Amino acid sequence: WEPGAYAQVDKNPTYYATGETTTFYEGGGAIIDNPNSGFHFEAYGGPTGAVKLALTDGPYVDSILYPIYLNQDAAVLALQNGEIAFFLNPLGLQKGFRQRLEASPNVEIISNPPWGFRYLAFNMRREPMSYKAFRVAVATLIDREYLANTVFQGIIIPMYSVVPHPNPLWHNPDIVVYGQGMDHFQRVEEAVRVLKEAGFSWDAEPVVVDKDNPRNTRVAGKLPDGTIVDAPSGFKLPSGEYCPELELLAPSAGYDPLRATFALYIEQWCREIGLPVKANLTGFNVIVNKVWAPDGFNFDMYILGWSLGDPSFPDYLYYFWHSSQDVIDGFNTPGYRNPDFDKLAEDFLAADNLETARELVFRMQEMLAVDVPYVILFDTPITEAYRADMIEFPYTEVLGGIQFVWPLTTVKAVK
Repeated sequence: WEPGAYAQVDKNPTYYATGETTTFYEGGGAIIDNPNSGFHFEAYGGPTGAVKLALTDGPYVDSILYPIYLNQDAAVLALQNGEIAFFLNPLGLQKGFRQRLEASPNVEIISNPPWGFRYLAFNMRREPMSYKAFRVAVATLIDREYLANTVFQGIIIPMYSVVPHPNPLWHNPDIVVYGQGMDHFQRVEEAVRVLKEAGFSWDAEPVVVDKDNPRNTRVAGKLPDGTIVDAPSGFKLPSGEYCPELELLAPSAGYDPLRATFALYIEQWCREIGLPVKANLTGFNVIVNKVWAPDGFNFDMYILGWSLGDPSFPDYLYYFWHSSQDVIDGFNTPGYRNPDFDKLAEDFLAADNLETARELVFRMQEMLAVDVPYVILFDTPITEAYRADMIEFPYTEVLGGIQFVWPLTTVKAVK
């Protein structure tokens, strides 16, 4: 791609669904009728309750142009000038741009809950990430609530499960969350306990000192003879070998200051107990090229994010963590291999009723929360802007934002 490049999608004059109606009901049912083919379909109980939403397929425009902008600043300017009706960005509208657009005539700004998450992934093919205790310890140290409430002042939403809570049908609210309800020093002590029980050790073991004096409470190091030193040191694997420095890849602040900040805090919390984690804030493409390297997964840990596709059927659970996807270019980047999970994921794809599928999804969430190939971190509400004098969406309340309005054949141009 280059400046000025664009993609174009033209109207299909023989589109099979033109005139097809889809009606959703308050009782959860839906009906699809196609007057051309005579197709009729009812789901989830059909017409129960009042009509909630009725859609009629077009298309209503001759073509859709997708110009490519190098950054969000250029796209916002084009929106203000009426050159475009809407722009696609999986992260939504940045706060500063929202303030600019609020003063622009004919620009509507809306916010929707996210359908995705930003996460920390471990390369379980390498030590010490291959040890569940190490992953649990790092997860225990991460205080999402502190970052959400104190650092980010409420602009992020802490998340815990691989199926985010804005999707209540599939979300399991009862998974284990390591460190939940603990203050910082309780998290430190719990992480150290988990690591010691798994055979990890230090030359100078982390200890919390001056607990009776909150202003002076800190993490120090304790030598084998009981001597207290300034800081922990000499973190060792269960084999007795010293742990090498571990790289935590994350996007730079210029691309995503939220993930960059999370990475720096995770580095700080890990190093506080002697874990040699170093954050490397770098380009998005640099991370992708290391995670999905041509010769295999070349990373220790990384922070990225996912948009999760169709919220009605979370089949990504199979593709992200089934062992068959632990291949070059596969989506199982941690290298998670668990036969029990594989069976649940396979049974989920084969399930022939909603109740069974939901039970399997709940069990998969529980298993992944315990094994922590990912630590789910947070997401943000999706704020978007569009030109109300140029485009009309059939609905604007949608999980993940109006960029996920579907089908596009129901979107209309304002005459």
